[in-house]
Amino acid sequence: MLNARQMIQAEGASSLNMDYLADSVGISKPTLYQHFKSKEDLLAQVLIESVIELGQYVAAMTESSPLVRLKTALRYWLVNRYSRNCLLTGFENELLVSTLYKRSDVIAAKRQVFEQLTDIVEAGKACGELTVTVPSLMISAMFIKLTTLPAVALTTLNAEGDEQTLATWIDGVVLLFERAVYENASQTSTQSVADSVDQPDVQQTSSGKFTFQT
Repeated sequence: MLNARQMIQAEGASSLNMDYLADSVGISKPTLYQHFKSKEDLLAQVLIESVIELGQYVAAMTESSPLVRLKTALRYWLVNRYSRNCLLTGFENELLVSTLYKRSDVIAAKRQVFEQLTDIVEAGKACGELTVTVPSLMISAMFIKLTTLPAVALTTLNAEGDEQTLATWIDGVVLLFERAVYENASQTSTQSVADSVDQPDVQQTSSGKFTFQT
């Protein structure tokens, strides 16, 4: 899986070659297909790992408030998905991603993370941090929707291609989420969300995974 992640990160999911992958791990192609039924199956497992990592990251932030956990998790996913040379950036083909997200195993992994998010939302409502006027499931669904940047953002990123532009879009998305769910949203400053959230130090490993130092 590590070799597959690195290849996707470098060349993109569409360019992943099962022959090259088998050679890189020192096994035959038939042996590789004993572990994964098809290239799509392998890509799905890589995607599932990424979704599980999000869930693990959310679960690890036990000392932060519910709102901070949600905002930091949203930032984590957006950075992991859209920064240059990141694993999820390798899934550049929207048709491919659409196909993979319809698989039952990918859906199950996403549902597990969705349930985690909903539990955090409920905790936020219980402590008075999140608004009770918006249903918890709707807030969780909003979170998932916001992990995909709009087409106009992608056009801007493709045209300008710099990390600062991406950071500005991510800050805006996180701020939009906060304004929608925070109980005292009317009292929040109009300054960048970067000034109101403890942002973790992002470090990327050779496998394409991100570690965060808070």
